Amino acid sequence: MEGRGLIKNRAALGSTPERQIMLDLLEAGFGAIDVSRVMRRNVELRPNELRLAHGSVDLESFKRLFVVGFGKAAAYAAATVEDILGELITDGVVIDVTDPPRPLSRVKFFKGTHPLPSPENERATRQILALLDTADEQDLVLMLISGGGSALLDLHEELTCEDEIALTKALFEKGANIHELNTIRKHISRVRGGNLARYAYPARVMALIFSDVPGNDVSVIASGPTVLDHTTKAEAEAVLAHYNLKDSVPLTETPKKPRYFERVNNIVILENTAALSGMVEAAKAHQLFPVICTDCLAGEARGAAKILLANIAPGQALLAAGETTVKVRGKGVGGRNHEFVLGGLADLKSRDVLAAVASDGWDNCQSAGAIADSSTLFTAQKMNLDPAVYLDNNDSYNFFKALANTIETGRTGTNVSDFMCAIRFAG
Repeated sequence: MEGRGLIKNRAALGSTPERQIMLDLLEAGFGAIDVSRVMRRNVELRPNELRLAHGSVDLESFKRLFVVGFGKAAAYAAATVEDILGELITDGVVIDVTDPPRPLSRVKFFKGTHPLPSPENERATRQILALLDTADEQDLVLMLISGGGSALLDLHEELTCEDEIALTKALFEKGANIHELNTIRKHISRVRGGNLARYAYPARVMALIFSDVPGNDVSVIASGPTVLDHTTKAEAEAVLAHYNLKDSVPLTETPKKPRYFERVNNIVILENTAALSGMVEAAKAHQLFPVICTDCLAGEARGAAKILLANIAPGQALLAAGETTVKVRGKGVGGRNHEFVLGGLADLKSRDVLAAVASDGWDNCQSAGAIADSSTLFTAQKMNLDPAVYLDNNDSYNFFKALANTIETGRTGTNVSDFMCAIRFAG
């Protein structure tokens, strides 16, 4: 994705100068989280030395180098790692929902599913475990971990894949947040919640992490497969009880022995503040005053935009990132970013523009998010589209699709949660 604009329908969306500026800010956000650029900043090969982010590894200390990746940035990251390390890679396995930008030569690629697990995910996970089973203390494992890994890295203790799908759907529909969902995922899994570190032991593990979690808690990103888990089986039971899902869900405790984690380094190399920083610079270039409201936006999507719009002044670009939630009440199509924009539609003033996107390009549907301005509500009324009806049915995607205001990027090959922007132009 490097070196190109991601928004495929930009010409259609940019019908006014104000909209074009908003699209510039979004493109700057996407550009700042380009996986290839991020990897090249954080992985450097020197003679007998591999420099990774804030540290380095003496390659002469290891006989073999394995690459393991899972999540929505894994394929692009693996392609860049192959470019950098080449034949130094002994073997590898990655699973992603996005095809790599080119065929991989040293690493085996498996295409999986998200947000729900699948037999394809299980087969790829078994391949990862088989590879790690061959590793010993003389081997180095470079892990590429990104959001989406909770579903993609998937192997159960007692549940079937179909059982986990039903449980995940139920938690989504009841409005469980990412921390609650991942607490459950850890305690029904053979690989999450530190279990992958247990399989990799005693190899040296360097985990490069792309965070999609507000606050960048590495124990939550992809359900913390290489991190000592501080949640407990009892806490998982409490989450299930809170959502009336406790019956017939077998839970297990995650590994707590410190030795499994003594040779593991977990390094966050990308987070959503990178997208916000890129948007800040773009806003300044357009003589706007950028304000980062939060990088941990949470709460119900339909009300979040109202908060931004209630606190904006002329000439400002209010920026936010994070993950809101959608409580499913209807049977429509759309994710939290579409619903975020739809929920704020009635609060837009005459020169306001509002947008929200999923950084992975997939807002629980085929588009990344939506854009709206003060004319959007007027146009909807002319077309007999009632925003309240679409909100009640959680059908935000079809609302914006009818107005040709969905933001189309396709799968971006990266993932750092969502980013949102409200601009109130002066004059």
